Order: sequence, then structure tokens, then C-alpha cells
Amino acid sequence: MWMEHCYASTMPRMADSENKTEEGKAAPVGRPSKYDPSFCDVLREKMGEGYSKTAVAGIIGVNHDTLVEWAKVHPEFSVAVKDGQAKRTAKLEEDLLLAKDGPSVTSRIFALKNASPHEWRDRQSHEITGQGGGPILTIDPTKCSTETLREIMAAANEASQPDEE
Repeated sequence: MWMEHCYASTMPRMADSENKTEEGKAAPVGRPSKYDPSFCDVLREKMGEGYSKTAVAGIIGVNHDTLVEWAKVHPEFSVAVKDGQAKRTAKLEEDLLLAKDGPSVTSRIFALKNASPHEWRDRQSHEITGQGGGPILTIDPTKCSTETLREIMAAANEASQPDEE
């Protein structure tokens, strides 16, 4: 509370009319964007050399979140990001093919798993289906008669027995 009181007396207030453009629209608030269309070429070039988006952000002098925002606001930058990601994956794959020793291969595979996870992930997916590829049939035991439950249990026990030869 005391801080608000101290600052309130020293901070000038801006009149509503000072925060409008000549056309009467609200003036933009905050710092002006550092965006420059030439960053599209920088991004493509550096990602084509294998740099990540975060590394390119550092080269440009911004953070990763800024690149994400620029891609939302500037369509040409969004295209450059997609081009850069493709070029980076191509560079990493080329380096992998040319790698001569184990650590180089391992590090490049690791980079590719992060750069292009839809193509380089380890995860496998398995789909389970019922008979003939149909849905898996389930039974609600609370809706079955005692006799039906006995038949199901007998069939399950029989199916679990090893075949006698």
C-alpha cells in the first residue's frame, strides 16, 4: 500500500486523448516489435545450417516465444519457420548419413528425434481390435444372469488350459 502511495505521487498520468492515434484509434501499447522481414532469410539460413529455433532466436536477439508470436502475426515468417524446420531436418539427416563414428551417429539421431519427432520417434503404437477387426466386445456382469456368467467362466477356463497333444 505504501508503495502505491509513493509511486502514485511521482508517476504522471496519461490523459485518454494522449493514447490515441490521429485517426482516433487506440495507440499500440508496449515496446515496438523488433520484427524485420529480413529475419525470414536469417531463420532459413541458420536452420539450414542445423541451428534450432531457440538458437536462431538468440542469434537475432530475441527469445523463442517471440519467434512463435511473429509466426502467428506475420504469415511470411510462419512460412520461413516451416521452411527452416525442413532445412534443419535435411541438414541433420545429411550429417547422419555422413557420420563416421558412434557418438556422431547417436548425437545426430537424438537431434533428429527432437527436430522431427513425427518421423524419428521411437514410440510405436498398437491397436487392439475384436474379431474380424471389429470392436472389442465387453460384458457388463451386473446385467448377466448367473447361468450366463457360469458359461463365460467355463469358456474362459477352457481357453486358458494348455492344448493336450
